Amino acid sequence: MVRASQSILVALFIMILLMPSAEDQGRLFKKCAAYVLRAVARHSKELSQHVVENDGLLSLKNSLDEYDPSVKESACWALSHIAK
Repeated sequence: MVRASQSILVALFIMILLMPSAEDQGRLFKKCAAYVLRAVARHSKELSQHVVENDGLLSLKNSLDEYDPSVKESACWALSHIAK
């Protein structure tokens, strides 16, 4: 139980750091943010739910509008792990 709550706290901390600034950053930041969201969502169903509840989907949706294919690919991978 303690390990699960620690994982949730770490994930929420990451979300707080990434989400507000993702919109204003360049393509490399967006790609890395999508990678981190994918790693968090991949860890467990609970953490995947936290990504959804903390507007991670909105950030990933905005990354899909980016012109760089590598950013779109990272966002697609993250969305696929959230959907699982």
